[in-house]
Amino acid sequence: MASSEDDLLDVEVEPQQLTDYAGYLQDKQSFPAEVKQLVAQSDVRNESWGLFRISTKQNYVGLLNQLQDVLDDMKDGLGSAAVKFAASAEEYRASEARGEKAFKDLIDNRPTLDQ
Repeated sequence: MASSEDDLLDVEVEPQQLTDYAGYLQDKQSFPAEVKQLVAQSDVRNESWGLFRISTKQNYVGLLNQLQDVLDDMKDGLGSAAVKFAASAEEYRASEARGEKAFKDLIDNRPTLDQ
């Protein structure tokens, strides 16, 4: 089924749903910090590495550092997405308010039969 230009214009946006989703993302922003805390608690002592201690632990620490970086990026991404969804919701609200005002002004200033 081919998409037409009319299909693209037939979109409804509920600003409150965007706002709600922004809040959801904001709430989830604490998740990466929780995981980072668990990772920090899981540090393995040097004695536990045995004969291959140096290279194995270095690889392990490197992977943990990468995980920490990914979790930081995840936190930043969730925060950024929350801000963008909230801003989109506000823009839709503002656009709707401008449209309502323009329509009201048009109705209020329409010529009457007496004019």
